[in-house]
Amino acid sequence: MHARSYLPFILTIWACCASSLCMGQIYKTTDAQGNTLYTDQPAEKNPDSNILTINQTNVYQGSTPSSDEPPASAYVPPNASPTRYQNITIIAPADDEAIRDNAGYVTIHISTQPILDVGNSHTIDVLLDGKQAGTIDGNTLRLSNIDRGTHQLDARIVNRSGEVLLQSSPTRFHMLRAHRNSSTN
Repeated sequence: MHARSYLPFILTIWACCASSLCMGQIYKTTDAQGNTLYTDQPAEKNPDSNILTINQTNVYQGSTPSSDEPPASAYVPPNASPTRYQNITIIAPADDEAIRDNAGYVTIHISTQPILDVGNSHTIDVLLDGKQAGTIDGNTLRLSNIDRGTHQLDARIVNRSGEVLLQSSPTRFHMLRAHRNSSTN
């Protein structure tokens, strides 16, 4: 066999063992048939074996949180300072999107920055054409039986006393539903 046929095999083995091999010396040598060999032992019969230099692999050291920092998912008590929302956005449907659904279903996805503070009883009111369509404490609402035509969606973050904390920009969408012609013949 030729040296080229061994090369992919040798490189595969070398790559699989690279992490353990990086700790010691690696020698590259050629055998009597001209095949390139990689080993962790210097070749006794071949004085011109070369020591390969392998750079250290990247190592990530994670930081441990200090004990005075609360975990990210810590509960915020009701008497804590109010959440200052920077943004509320209707992600779906996209503005001016056409939705083809004969049952009139539309799924609304909303993003808030920071996340909605349900610990302080904050909710999101979704308005369809200026009228309340639903209240959620998450980020998704599915509406059904929406009439065909153009509609406007608005979303607003509301606290427990009904005060609007932040309102989204309006989003228009177009509901496309099949129309059954009821002609009299």
